[in-house]
Amino acid sequence: DSIVAPDSLLDALPEFFIDNKLGFVDFDVSIRNSAVNNFTKGLAYAESLNRIILEPVRNRFGAAQFYGSNGIWKRKILEEIGRWNENTFSEDFEASIGAYLAGYKGKLLTYVKSAESIPETTIDFVKQRKRWAFWTIDLLFSKAKAIIFSKNMTFAQKADILYHLSYYIGAAFIIPFSFIILFIIDNPVLPYIILIIQLPWIILVVYNFVANKRIGRRFVLQENIN
Repeated sequence: DSIVAPDSLLDALPEFFIDNKLGFVDFDVSIRNSAVNNFTKGLAYAESLNRIILEPVRNRFGAAQFYGSNGIWKRKILEEIGRWNENTFSEDFEASIGAYLAGYKGKLLTYVKSAESIPETTIDFVKQRKRWAFWTIDLLFSKAKAIIFSKNMTFAQKADILYHLSYYIGAAFIIPFSFIILFIIDNPVLPYIILIIQLPWIILVVYNFVANKRIGRRFVLQENIN
């Protein structure tokens, strides 16, 4: 479900010769099936916000992540940190954390283009996010102590990765938290900024549970049968 540009290797490999501490590079990703239906259009919008706003900032502070495809690892470093963990569905994120804990770097290459597919139905979307949520929370509990006390990671790297790992926990509290801030801090703009950032995901959740009730019920029934 992923496509990379023909010259991706030629464009990306020189980065490893420039910096011998570079463990991996991640390519810029666009969505190749965004026009399939209204759901993919909404999801593609949310993903594009993440790539346009969040990832460049994350990259600037040395906290780029490897997302499983559309990128390159330096084999020596991957072997040093233990290769892939085959007992998890978040082996890509875990490897990224392992590289940072070992003192290596990751980098987002915005000039190397790639494309990938996203879920086209709410059933596939929910299944995907359930996997992501479970395994990122699992990583949070297993890696938080090592991240917090790491001597090889900067404060910005620690803060960003811990935020990333706790995202699915925090998302459940984002709306009430935003309005609590409204009453605590004398800045009426801040909570709305938080809500706007989370808006694409809120829209997708509402779409899933309101516009596709029948599909949602079928998904629940299928899960119970399995």
